[in-house]
Amino acid sequence: TGATTLGTGLTQPPASGQHPWVGHRAPVVRASLGSHAPPSSSLLVQTDLPLSMVTASIPTGTATRPPSEVAPLVLHGRHLNEVSVSTVAELTAAVGNSAIDKILVAAGTYTFTADMCSGSAICIDRAVTIEAQVSGSVVLDGNGGRRVFEIKPGGTAGLVGLNITGGSAYYDGGGGVFVGSNGVANFEGCNIH
Repeated sequence: TGATTLGTGLTQPPASGQHPWVGHRAPVVRASLGSHAPPSSSLLVQTDLPLSMVTASIPTGTATRPPSEVAPLVLHGRHLNEVSVSTVAELTAAVGNSAIDKILVAAGTYTFTADMCSGSAICIDRAVTIEAQVSGSVVLDGNGGRRVFEIKPGGTAGLVGLNITGGSAYYDGGGGVFVGSNGVANFEGCNIH
């Protein structure tokens, strides 16, 4: 038979008659890391079966990576890409780039004078998070001529620490944020006025 997945990214090799897991149920691995750890817990991994430890020697020395190379964050086998922006053009380009998952917006006021889609300054049709680098320090202004955000059907927007103002929608509601059918907007620390 083929390899068996054991939860958190571990894989059990196929049965060979020689492997210690053969005839046993797969180990259950639980991890507690960072702020998600229970109080007074130093538990990193817990299993209900004995685990074998394999050690290897690692050559000494210093491994360096040029500053321009940043290791991507990987979640569920998918690379998560984050970008910082400081202009309206950079913000709208990042929203339009499906390879970007999280956009960090520098402090300042961003006044929109053009639309990504008809009547809306920023249109979201995919999963993306737009977050102020410093919560409350970013103002996104529709300039009275357009709605600020439109979440299209199937789009999911995480909006964090933003001040959304100056939006206008002539025929529909949602001058600040309009969420289409099957769209999702998650707000954290935002002001819409």
